[in-house]
Amino acid sequence: MNKLFVFLLCAIVAFAQKQSFMLNVNDEDLEIGYELISPIGADASLYYGAVFLRGADEYDKMRVTGGFHINAIGLTPLDGLAFKVGIKAVASQIKEGDRDEYPFAAPIGVGLIYTLPISIKTHLSAFYDMAPTALCFSECDRYDELRFETGIEPIEGGMVFGGWRKLKWREEGWKYELNKAAYIGIRISF
Repeated sequence: MNKLFVFLLCAIVAFAQKQSFMLNVNDEDLEIGYELISPIGADASLYYGAVFLRGADEYDKMRVTGGFHINAIGLTPLDGLAFKVGIKAVASQIKEGDRDEYPFAAPIGVGLIYTLPISIKTHLSAFYDMAPTALCFSECDRYDELRFETGIEPIEGGMVFGGWRKLKWREEGWKYELNKAAYIGIRISF
């Protein structure tokens, strides 16, 4: 089984056309991500990778969230507008009183990315990921993630961006806002 997993991982990396590394920060949080990008048509690509978020909430309890995702992003008939659809696996470690919670879910996501028609490549994007009860598997009933980002690409393959995110876990009688913050970052594609 391990050999099959290693073989599949090597095959995915070998067929990827591009790779992307992302890092964003604010005064409390650090988020890093890595993606492989493969074209699946003339105007569409498949993005698969992992993201890791670490920070401290208002009570200075450390929290960690990690996720693996697969997204398809393709251009729409409207010039400069792309649509994203995907699924991911998200798990968190949350300190709740004297115990740790480990919620896990598989949210489905949608998003829009608009590239402005100006000389410096500028993107505006909005993403929403949601896992209802049927897609929540451990200590949660729902997961929501909302993101807004804008970025400029002053050089090919290099982007500076800023955004706002809200990540929230829910369980019956319990709601934990994992992260609600603005951030700035860089993305390098090669």
